[in-house]
Amino acid sequence: MTKERSTPQQARARELKQKIREASIHVLEAEGIDKFSTAAVSKHLNISIGSIYRYYPNKQALLESLAQEWLGESKAVFKEIESWPLEEMTNSAFMTAFLSRIAAVYRSHSKLSLLLQSILESPKLREIEAKHDEYMIRRQALILKRLSIGNSDSERHRLSEILLTQGHYGLILSLNQGPRRGAKSLTDIIFMMTQLLETYSAKPK
Repeated sequence: MTKERSTPQQARARELKQKIREASIHVLEAEGIDKFSTAAVSKHLNISIGSIYRYYPNKQALLESLAQEWLGESKAVFKEIESWPLEEMTNSAFMTAFLSRIAAVYRSHSKLSLLLQSILESPKLREIEAKHDEYMIRRQALILKRLSIGNSDSERHRLSEILLTQGHYGLILSLNQGPRRGAKSLTDIIFMMTQLLETYSAKPK
């Protein structure tokens, strides 16, 4: 298994490591996953391949680091959402706040989120994503329970799969559409997702 080398302690080294990650996203965007290489990244930064190997022993380790950065932040956001007063929120208020918060993460990492599908062509990265998705579905099912959605754990798990999948592709679509059309699409996605929650809500109408 490829592993990212230990995190550098000096500020200059940390800065270089971040530049390597940013350059990797640029190369992926410009060249695609098939032409991605540590050589292309080093050429873009005008540094030696050895400088990259100090932190990432190979291309796979670099790609895994990019994927883990994205997936790790989405986990952190879910922990934040779990601190909300979910039991007191209406389905509409929750879904508006929920998707707006997730959309902010997508926008802050727009290039990486748009490239994630090509990055995940790697079997190892697909395995990482599958484990991440299952974790997110379990956490989301617990959120639905606090919102009084669904009659069973199985039903909440199924609904969470729908929310995760459709929410992801809907947010990617809204990013691709630009600010004005994207904002309208996000409003429509929130409406559709709210209707789904309302259908399975156990709260008094």
